[in-house]
Amino acid sequence: MPELADWGDCRLEANEIVAQNFRSEMDSNLYQHAMDEQTFRSEVMQVADVIAPGKVTGLNADINDYPVTLNWNVTTDNHSINRYKVTRNGQVVGYSMDNTYSDSGSVFAGKTYNYDITAIDSGGNQGVTSNSIMVVLPPSFEKLINREFDLGRNGWTTGFYSAGLAMDYDIDTTSKLSGQNSAKLMITQTTGTDWHLQLAQKFQTKQNFSYEITFTAVADLNTTMVAYVYEKHLPYANFISQTVSLTTSPQTFTVSATAPDDDVVEIAFLVGAAGLCTIWIDDISITETSNVPDPQNCAEVYSRGLDHTSDFTGDCHTGFQDFVILAGYWFDTGCTVGANCDEVDLVNDDMINYLDLDEWASSWPTCNDPTDQNCTENWIQLP
Repeated sequence: MPELADWGDCRLEANEIVAQNFRSEMDSNLYQHAMDEQTFRSEVMQVADVIAPGKVTGLNADINDYPVTLNWNVTTDNHSINRYKVTRNGQVVGYSMDNTYSDSGSVFAGKTYNYDITAIDSGGNQGVTSNSIMVVLPPSFEKLINREFDLGRNGWTTGFYSAGLAMDYDIDTTSKLSGQNSAKLMITQTTGTDWHLQLAQKFQTKQNFSYEITFTAVADLNTTMVAYVYEKHLPYANFISQTVSLTTSPQTFTVSATAPDDDVVEIAFLVGAAGLCTIWIDDISITETSNVPDPQNCAEVYSRGLDHTSDFTGDCHTGFQDFVILAGYWFDTGCTVGANCDEVDLVNDDMINYLDLDEWASSWPTCNDPTDQNCTENWIQLP
């Protein structure tokens, strides 16, 4: 990583003394070793379970709010399920102890993701992976969790970056601005520097995507606060910094900008220069909007030239109706550009015969309809 270019090499094997100390430590009787989880559970933990759990079924995704939430049916096993493995676009993104998982990782507006779930039992045996589901996020997508503080402090942290500061952070159920609760910041000691005192939440940005922030705030006296979005690493650069004037009447503010790169950033409300006061914040939203969203429906698939050549009907499914069209031109010749039979001349030899049938059959039955979770897309763009 460029920002770590002047750091030393922290790999254990880079220094023989450190490497030997590590090997000696690992030889201690404090540690048990095995080549894989199944061996460890069988030989070390004495779990006599060699029967894999059942296939995960009923996988669904909820994208109505952030994060993407997956749920599925509880899987059966002869002993017990230890955990579920969650895979997104072929990469393991996490594990769940029950039949639900919230994916707040590298998911972005307008992008397509394939999820599948695998059950792992108490013996370390992996079951049959679930059928994959395709999730196409809308072109504009919420990026924050617990926007109205109705889940208490979940997702939000306070930052104290100097001595001589004092602030109580409460969840207020009586002076709420939206939903059930509001964040209440009671500032009793400050340095006068805005960034020394913060209420913040991390999220991930995508280069050239736009981000619109809205929030409602009020104070017990007229003061100022800074809405700030900045990198969580050196050089701590920001791409949003907006000072807003708070009054004793609730106001809703909106600021927006385009992300300069893919990064882990933090939205922070800087109150270190607000003075001795109480501030309430609520209904915070970050709307991420894609600059090039994946197609949202079959019409967009065709308009962007992402259709399957074997889909003659234009419904983003290759099936029997397409075969009927192919058969209707059987043994036709002169299938040059512009001819009626041109679209079904899959091998481009100006005639329709067994070669075209073989080419068509190789992609049957397939589909790339963004509205059909049973389809496999051909436009996927990994973040």
